[in-house]
Amino acid sequence: MEEIIDIAIEEVSSKWIINHQNMIIKYANRNVEFSDYLLMQTTHNYVKTLEKNFKKNLEDKRKSNPLYLEEELVEELGYSIKDIKSPRFSELVYKVLKNKKNEIMDIIKNRNYNSAPSFSMTVRNNKKISFNGIDLEKGIQVVIPKIRDFDPNFIKDIKEKVSQLDNKLIKYPRARLPYETDEEYENYLKDFYDGGSSKKWD
Repeated sequence: MEEIIDIAIEEVSSKWIINHQNMIIKYANRNVEFSDYLLMQTTHNYVKTLEKNFKKNLEDKRKSNPLYLEEELVEELGYSIKDIKSPRFSELVYKVLKNKKNEIMDIIKNRNYNSAPSFSMTVRNNKKISFNGIDLEKGIQVVIPKIRDFDPNFIKDIKEKVSQLDNKLIKYPRARLPYETDEEYENYLKDFYDGGSSKKWD
């Protein structure tokens, strides 16, 4: 059942993003298109991933060589922690993603994250960093919980998709959806046990 829920969330959210990419929303006290909001959040998540990977890389190298210098890793990767925490770095990433908006929307539409082409960005010493489909998918996962704030029908659409995907009789109630409130799940359980005989095992 958990797999069905994951598939339903992916299908519904991808379709929602494509259909509402030009929707104007309020973010940081200004009006922006949803697609821009998605790219901004994806940029933020990508920078956090780079920072996490840098620290993990440095930790691993110092396990085998306690004298390994952070400057050596900066030279190898082409960026430092200070670099990626600067507004300029985030602006660079966002600009690259913005220029690839059409390609990114095609990836979301087709949900081909694993096979999507990478987008390269030049950093220090002409080194390059790459943004791939998995980075995009992770950014989308950060944004999905916020969609319900823009569309109250979003959770209902996911529930309907779950029902479509599961054609079997359900012996037990489904798990709580990741973005479902306590009240919404309690109402589902009430409906499940109080009625809807087609949902139960005889």
